Amino acid sequence: TDTSRKAYCGGTLVSDVVSGARRTRTWQLDEQVPSYLASVAAARYTEVKWTANTLSGPKPVIIAAHPSDTTAAKNAFVNLLSCIAGFENYFGPYNWSRVGYALVPFTGGAMEHAANIAFPRAPALLNSEELMSHELSHHWWGNLITCETPEDMWINEGMASLSAHLFFEWQYGKQKYLDRVKAQHDELLHFLHKREGGFLSVSGLPHSLTYSDHVYKKGAVAGHTLRGYMGDPAFFAACKFVMQQKAFSPVNSIQFRDLMQTSSGQNLAHFFNNWIFSEGWPHFSVDSVRYSGTGASVVAAVSIRQKLFGAPSLHTMVPLELRFFKTDHSSDVKTFTMSGSSATFTFPVSFQPAMCALNFDAKISDATSHEAKTIKSAGMINFTLAKTSMNVTAPGSDSSLIRIVHHYVAPDPIKNNPGGHILSDQRYWSVEGVLSQGFYARLRFIYDGTKNSSGATTYLDTLLTRVNGDSIALFYRKDAGDDWRWLKTAIKTKLSTKVGYIETDTFMTGEYCFANLADTTVMVGDDNQSSGRGQTKVFPNPAARELSIEITRPGTAIYSLELTDGQGRSVLKRQLRSGTTKIEFENLAGGIYLVSIKHQGKVLHSSKLLLE
Repeated sequence: TDTSRKAYCGGTLVSDVVSGARRTRTWQLDEQVPSYLASVAAARYTEVKWTANTLSGPKPVIIAAHPSDTTAAKNAFVNLLSCIAGFENYFGPYNWSRVGYALVPFTGGAMEHAANIAFPRAPALLNSEELMSHELSHHWWGNLITCETPEDMWINEGMASLSAHLFFEWQYGKQKYLDRVKAQHDELLHFLHKREGGFLSVSGLPHSLTYSDHVYKKGAVAGHTLRGYMGDPAFFAACKFVMQQKAFSPVNSIQFRDLMQTSSGQNLAHFFNNWIFSEGWPHFSVDSVRYSGTGASVVAAVSIRQKLFGAPSLHTMVPLELRFFKTDHSSDVKTFTMSGSSATFTFPVSFQPAMCALNFDAKISDATSHEAKTIKSAGMINFTLAKTSMNVTAPGSDSSLIRIVHHYVAPDPIKNNPGGHILSDQRYWSVEGVLSQGFYARLRFIYDGTKNSSGATTYLDTLLTRVNGDSIALFYRKDAGDDWRWLKTAIKTKLSTKVGYIETDTFMTGEYCFANLADTTVMVGDDNQSSGRGQTKVFPNPAARELSIEITRPGTAIYSLELTDGQGRSVLKRQLRSGTTKIEFENLAGGIYLVSIKHQGKVLHSSKLLLE
């Protein structure tokens, strides 16, 4: 370089020679790395320097920064030494000659060059402890061991993303870690399959998705779930074992699995088959809880159900936890292993439980998002991950523990459904609680039929709000032994054509879901022609093999009729004129259909039809 600039590379500075107008700096990296981890960064750099007392001895920490960035760098990296200590605790010794960051004019992201991380000097990114910890963790995941092929990039990037969560646990406590993992997991359940072409595995992805959210974010969630499967002592000991056995070497998913098994003595084949090599998610829920006995000799019989969310088959040998709560909110945890679609487990409990919660600590990332809050005062309480809220008007004589679970699968069908109501095929809620005497609240559930890339509830209610939200209603059941019923006392508030909320008149534990009232005809417009207005009628409902369409509008306009099934597929189209037209059904299965009548693209009529 010229004499005003300095070059920083991986490894250790061997010499720095100035001769005339030229500066020559020689760096030596003794560790073997893939070529993509070599780096050169040159600028008018100065240094922020510390020393890290690592498990392998003191190591220099050098942040190469422009003089105007040194104060910002000191503030941004204030927890770097703690981060190094945390990762050594989790994954073993830092095996590089120094810790290095070089601030560069990136506008997004960073690059984990060995001992010389290229890090953005942009203020918003420079201040990111998530980015700082993610890139440092690559000196274990990606630099020390490296994925053998791009198809296993999750070992590099997914585990580095998990490591960033672990840094927040190390620095700020376990709850901070769980908050981050649960928020990321919910975002994946909601949007990932929509934006990246469907439900995919984290291993074996096409090269177009090598750096996708399936790799980074779902890979992190898979790593978190592996931690839940194995337990902390075995998981972190196995991570250290992998680093020792494959240091400065490539590794693939099968080798990674086998090394984790060798270290722990656990059979992890089911985990890798279900969570790494297969797409989608499992879903677990409590079907029923029955207690027998009294006092300190209670026996709980708990029936567990497994459903699927984009997964090809039911998961096997899944370690789960049930947490039984006393009235004072203290609890006892019972563990079991779940396989198949349903099973019943019995547990001795030394008290009369007031609440039973599955996967309360979110150790397994299935197709649910959930939050638990201790309520001590009145006011509006938001359950962001559960996608609902609660208006507490009377907190009661003591605190109440409320847990709400948002399930990303369809609810059980209505057992007795003569009206042909259509339940949501996207989601439902479970509401659990240990309630204080005198507690009173109202639950608020938001419906949203819009389609866009953001928003807490978008995409989830589109099939129930094809035209608008007029016929959407809230249904309730106490548990799986009960049947769904329409909460007619709940009040619906429309915020826009397809968005609004339904609020219960009182708080009840149990299950809730949205449904369309099949016996509600939704008039969504009228054809305002020069010769006057008219009406459209569709009858009979239910229908057998024939349907009559009556259009009482003057003129010779042509109208279009479309019949769609419960999956939104068009199954019949006809052109109509004013008067009564009879439509005969051929080869249409019985069920619920949506009848739409349009004129010049404008929807004149939309209603549910029960075809017997």
